[in-house]
Parts: sequence; C-alpha cells; structure tokens
Amino acid sequence: MNDENIVKIVKSFKINDDRWANATVEIMPYYTTGSLFDMIRAKGDKCFTDDFLVDMTKTVAKALVALHSNKIVHRYVVFIS
Repeated sequence: MNDENIVKIVKSFKINDDRWANATVEIMPYYTTGSLFDMIRAKGDKCFTDDFLVDMTKTVAKALVALHSNKIVHRYVVFIS
C-alpha cells in the first residue's frame, strides 16, 4: 500500500528460536523526529499547539481511512511525525 500517511514496511520476517518463539520482525524506515510518544515525552509539562494537535488528528484519520478503504485491519495506531 502506498499512502503518505502510512509508514512503509521495508522487510518482514519470522524468527523462531528459543528466545523469540514465532516472533515477527518488521523493518521500517528510521525517522529522526521519532514517534509522537517521543515528542510528548520530550515536551514534558509544556503543551502542544492546537494547530499541531489538529494536524496530527487529521493525519491519523486519513491513514485510517486509507487502511479501511483497502480492507486492511490494523492492530494499533502508532504516531510518527
């Protein structure tokens, strides 16, 4: 799937050994800004602007629409900026 609001998986494979029983590994691009969680943690007690929050909400909504319109089920949503 090719959508600007969805992170691409570069490679995916399964590991089945003593430590990682049937684990799936997904390789994704590295983003220097980190995830939204990283940004929230870095902000500490400071607030995001309303414009930033609206933009993040719209981005997530667009990604969910793209997934659902392609009949793709998602497990959870990860914020990356």
